[in-house]
Amino acid sequence: MKARAAALKVKSGIIISADTIVTDGKHVFGKPANLKAPAKCLKNFPAGRSGFISGVCVLDIDNRVTKTACEKTKIYMDKLSDKEINAYFKIVFL
Repeated sequence: MKARAAALKVKSGIIISADTIVTDGKHVFGKPANLKAPAKCLKNFPAGRSGFISGVCVLDIDNRVTKTACEKTKIYMDKLSDKEINAYFKIVFL
């Protein structure tokens, strides 16, 4: 849908779009609405196995060809303390 929306804005070329979701197998964690949301998400993120699912779409407007793919990545994570979450965001948002 992202690639098709972008393709409406141009007449020719190749559109590359991608997106990633995070899941614990039962819930899908959406995009953070603001800068405080990622910290809340990490605080409530379940310990154990979770995963990322990333998708990519390449849309060739001129040849009317669309190719898509996705990849799953498993992660294992312990519960994070407030101190660990704050330290992480200090590094990420330098």
